[in-house]
Amino acid sequence: MRRIVILCLVAQTFGQWSSFSLSGLKLGDKKSEQLYRYGGLTTAHQSTMGIPKERRIALGATMNKGFSNSGMIPIIHGEIKVSWNLSLRGRVASYGASEGVVQLYGWGMSLTPGKEDEPSKWTVLLDAGRLNAHDQLYLTGLQFMGKRIVEWKGIPIQIGLGLNKVDVNPFGIAGDDSPSKVKLQTNFLNVGTSFNLFGLKVIPQLCIGVGVNALNVIDNLNDAFDVAVLSANKNGHLLVEQAKKYRPDAVAVIDNEAADFVRSELKHNKITVLQGREGLLELASRNDVDIMLNGLVGSSGMAPTINAVQAGVDVALSNKESLVMAGDIIEQEKEISGSRILPVDSEHSAIWQCLVGENIDEVDRIILTGSGGPFRTRDIDTFNQIIPAHALKHPNWDMGRKITIDSATMMNKGLEVIETRWLFGVDADNIQIVVHPQSIIHSMVEFKDKSVKAQMGVPDMKIPIQYALTYPQHAPASWDALNLVDVGMLTFESPDMNRFPCIELAYEALKKKGTMTAVLNVANEQAVYRFLKEEIGFMDIPAIIEKACAQHDWVSHPTLTDLFELEAWATRFVHAYPIK
Repeated sequence: MRRIVILCLVAQTFGQWSSFSLSGLKLGDKKSEQLYRYGGLTTAHQSTMGIPKERRIALGATMNKGFSNSGMIPIIHGEIKVSWNLSLRGRVASYGASEGVVQLYGWGMSLTPGKEDEPSKWTVLLDAGRLNAHDQLYLTGLQFMGKRIVEWKGIPIQIGLGLNKVDVNPFGIAGDDSPSKVKLQTNFLNVGTSFNLFGLKVIPQLCIGVGVNALNVIDNLNDAFDVAVLSANKNGHLLVEQAKKYRPDAVAVIDNEAADFVRSELKHNKITVLQGREGLLELASRNDVDIMLNGLVGSSGMAPTINAVQAGVDVALSNKESLVMAGDIIEQEKEISGSRILPVDSEHSAIWQCLVGENIDEVDRIILTGSGGPFRTRDIDTFNQIIPAHALKHPNWDMGRKITIDSATMMNKGLEVIETRWLFGVDADNIQIVVHPQSIIHSMVEFKDKSVKAQMGVPDMKIPIQYALTYPQHAPASWDALNLVDVGMLTFESPDMNRFPCIELAYEALKKKGTMTAVLNVANEQAVYRFLKEEIGFMDIPAIIEKACAQHDWVSHPTLTDLFELEAWATRFVHAYPIK
């Protein structure tokens, strides 16, 4: 059994949202001037628990002197969502001067044309249903609602405005003495309206991280791996759950409060809990393990990679910034220790698989594919209007916030060009980027005889993770397989350098070498974080990177100390850029 260290600070096993709305309802009998009024604050919370979209169930609660629980089962077909809704309600109702409890249950169906939750566009919701009370039809309704997503301080928020039309059953509920015995006249079938004054839905950006996917892979491989180390940033609850299941020797937690929680929860489990950046680096230096999976985000992953390589441990590398920042240093350390870098990014895993059994000297060029991100076809004149909520909508991949913005600027492809140079020893002039919107071909290798190998598969990070852990084997897996008939068509196009200037900046940095790729990486990382905070605009990102590259003190063969000093300088430089 091989022992593995898993370093990943962004990890969620489920998505969730929270919402609240104010609404009102008025039903009445004009003849007797009796009215039923309802208004209140509705809150809801949904946890998808990793369930596919078409099988998710939502539970909600209505805070209006009562309760309301409902289940929602959406069925997705193309860009149309049809949802069947089942509900059980109990409310304190007011009717005239009397009060009492009306027990209601019901069903409904809603139809949502267009792409749900598409930023900055109104989505129309048509909702029809019925409520029953005491086994008799009480009312039916039709709802028309518009909703859109806006962003406030980096938080995507859904707002909704709607109007309902309610038809009251002519038979009503027998009797006329109390709210639970309402006699409604047959000549007023359309006597009520319900309205949503407003609604808000806060949608946190959540993802299934490399670490969670890696644990899914380890589960799939049964007893092939013993998890020696796990790590987390702030998600102490998830780390405790994972630690109790996989029983590692140690865990590292960056956040102090989360570390205290984890230490308390694991105090009887004989698991060492290390705290902060120092604890993470200590665990990355262990030499009693076989492999370390580095799924850290940004330049923070560089030092753990170097520590593991110096310890003679193989590194399954998802942190491309390690090689972008310190490719030369890592190459030197590999020669000394004999450790290997096993690529986990889907593109580099694809290249690696295409090169198995091949002579690198016979390679003519490497073709990196990319989806083109969310703005591949957007009018370039509107790029100054892009906000984080727009850029976080990747068409194919479920990723963390930083890498999703890198995909939107296509800097991720630029960084992958640099990583390709260090992984496979191919010069920049022999690395080409091709936009492939379907994300089915993950990369290609063209040989000198002009034959081309391509690696294909569904966009699922578990596939490259498992290959890195089981190389050179292709172990059996239980996840979805590629169905080319369902895919239908594969298309390709050249990237628009005017639309995505970050690509050209990356090529220029790679040709210059030295500290140029490191300052490119740090400036990009810090600019992305400022964009996510809405301190700068989308097009400020490449502008800041270009200025940082031009103004830094270039070093041809940097040491690790040089890189740390450069990281501090570039961070200060980016944060000195004026707020928009």
